[in-house]
Amino acid sequence: MSTYTRTLITCLFVALLAYLATPMIAKAGPPTTNRPGEGHVDDSVSLPRYAAGRILVRFRQAPTQASASALLSSYGAELGERIGVDTYTVSVPPGQEEMFVTRLRKDPAVESAMLDLRLEVPLLDPLGGFQNLKPPKNLKISRGNRPFLGGLFPWKSLGVTADKGAGWWSAPSLGATSGGVITDTLRMSTVPDGAALPENTLPTESPQTYAVFDYQELEDEPIRVQVYSLDIESSPIVVFDAVETLNGMGTASIVVPASAHFVESGTFPIGHYLTLVYESVSGSWKAIGTVAWHVSTQPNDRWFLTDRYQWNLHNSGERGTRDADIDAPEAWDVTTGSESVTIAVVSSGVALDHPDLKNKIWKNEDEVAGNNVDDDGNGYIDDVNGYEFFQEDDNPDPGDDIGWGTFAAGIAAAETNNQVGMAGVSWGARIMPIKVVRLLVTSSARIPYGFVSDLIQGLHYAADNGARVIFVAPIVSSAEFEKVEMLRQAVEYAADQGALIVGVVGDQGRDDAVWPALFPQVLGVGATDYNDELTEFTNVGEALGGGLVAPGKLILSTCTSYLPACVSTYPVDVHGQTAWAAAQVAGVASLVWSVNPELSPEEVRQRLEETTDDLGPPGPDHLYGHGRLNAGRAVRWTRHLLHVDVPALFFLVDDHDQHVCRVIRNYATGPFSWSASGNADWLQVSGPTGTFTPSELEVCVLRTALAEYDTYAATLTILSTLDTQSEPVSIPVTVKYIPQKSRAFVPFVTRGPARE
Repeated sequence: MSTYTRTLITCLFVALLAYLATPMIAKAGPPTTNRPGEGHVDDSVSLPRYAAGRILVRFRQAPTQASASALLSSYGAELGERIGVDTYTVSVPPGQEEMFVTRLRKDPAVESAMLDLRLEVPLLDPLGGFQNLKPPKNLKISRGNRPFLGGLFPWKSLGVTADKGAGWWSAPSLGATSGGVITDTLRMSTVPDGAALPENTLPTESPQTYAVFDYQELEDEPIRVQVYSLDIESSPIVVFDAVETLNGMGTASIVVPASAHFVESGTFPIGHYLTLVYESVSGSWKAIGTVAWHVSTQPNDRWFLTDRYQWNLHNSGERGTRDADIDAPEAWDVTTGSESVTIAVVSSGVALDHPDLKNKIWKNEDEVAGNNVDDDGNGYIDDVNGYEFFQEDDNPDPGDDIGWGTFAAGIAAAETNNQVGMAGVSWGARIMPIKVVRLLVTSSARIPYGFVSDLIQGLHYAADNGARVIFVAPIVSSAEFEKVEMLRQAVEYAADQGALIVGVVGDQGRDDAVWPALFPQVLGVGATDYNDELTEFTNVGEALGGGLVAPGKLILSTCTSYLPACVSTYPVDVHGQTAWAAAQVAGVASLVWSVNPELSPEEVRQRLEETTDDLGPPGPDHLYGHGRLNAGRAVRWTRHLLHVDVPALFFLVDDHDQHVCRVIRNYATGPFSWSASGNADWLQVSGPTGTFTPSELEVCVLRTALAEYDTYAATLTILSTLDTQSEPVSIPVTVKYIPQKSRAFVPFVTRGPARE
């Protein structure tokens, strides 16, 4: 037998084994239990394509209840519930749904009629536990690091040329030295003699770092270490300068304390830094090594900071390709999100008691829970935390019995920086649970189930109750546009109310006509993996051509309450979904709106699309859309709308005061995003301060700098520090200096029980 024949037989045998093993692996998992979200779809169960005995009808003009009922009764149909603008469910004889749709479409009073199509959702398999996560063994490194904001930093003023092709936090070594310092090992670390910072990124609130490098063959030679703070608005500032005398060989670990320069805070502020090592040559210092690093916003959540399983937010290369992520920390440097932005999660509901979600759930302040009254008059009783829509069995409990909505909600906006669990894309955004898919349990199967009528109601509810971002996970596949006409009208209604709708392109691995992602008002999202490659399951085609992609495989997020976090999933990623990618897009959209709440949905969409990392052919395409989501760039390139909580400042001071202070707060962005200055020597400005969003600054009047009793006026000017700045905000400051302020003592009286 020839070598070629033996090789061919071996390959065929391996392929056969792989083929036989695939279905076994795909169906592997714990046995079915009674806990929500577990179990498999029984392929023997026939799922109906549309609701039996029900169709959807939209009338041309708003009919009265009586006229609509009379019209439909003439056809032998019965008016059901109102689910949208002039849109109703209609009961018809089972088995005659398509005939009634055809007949009613011809009636002059009917604008459109369609089947109540079943929503398509991924197969139901149990979500994998966090404890089972292992790093993939075969991750390929196929893409280099990408420079970020290259050319903005003043490298040349330091005599250093940045290597833009090496990534944004690394500068080249300046060469070996005759004295024997091994500069290739120069690194910054959080511990003495420790490993380099992941991505050369130091977390916020760090009081110190270490400059670490190896050396040999030194004889009491001085080595100088300098650290510069690189401010894109001005020249670099030296924040640390020290000389160490080294002898022999070993590892130098030189502590760089923040307090050496940042005395008040004692921590390194967000920004970019450069460490240089010098040797003494002929009485002058010669730079022999350099490393660039930065301080960026990193939350203290366990699975982000310690275990670093959230590679999709910040990929240091431990899992996949370095920087194959959405650059979330770079966005968080600017804003961690505003509570004024609400993300509606239209899926299977949300676990309202989840420890990483319960404090983020949207609350209808005008509704009283449990009184069986529609207190706010929005048409829904007791809808305090969202609503469930399901086959006319609507109820105010949007709890999750499957897990998908909970998983997506955590990705978009889990509670963050609380030392437990995971980090959400938006720390501030509220989550509005809207349940349109529930678990239908039969004797032989557990089936995720929902209809277009439910989705239409969910879209209207989200828009009417103030959701700025509407995440939609279920899909409808249809090559005939008229079959989804009323879904289009619901999408248009939500968009007209000022919402950005983010939809999935589907998980069949095909080029399908998928709705609502194909509607022009919807931002369709596909999925990439940890190497910035398309996943095997993501759909492609026209629905993606006008959208973008984001990480959607091996993603960690919140699970139902009995399993606080899980991964989607290793080693067989049956839970990779375009929904996980779309949830990240929804979270970033809320961050963009935090920077500028006056943007329209179309402007937010354009910002997301124009700031992607283009992974496919140049320009938009039907594989990667506009490219992979980049949160950092999207936020930084958004025109910053400065918004502070006071329009003017007034101070009343007298001779008893040394200084009188007021606080100005910025609830939308962090301290890195703005600055302030006054135009009078008696006006002192400190800040902005704060670690995340919101941030604040302190404005003080120095009484000793006031010459005499009088009224003084000044102006406080607030500027944005972002790449795309807004107009400065001018706040008038008025000070009235008098000999003595009136001070009155008002006793605090408590009223107790009456005495006999």
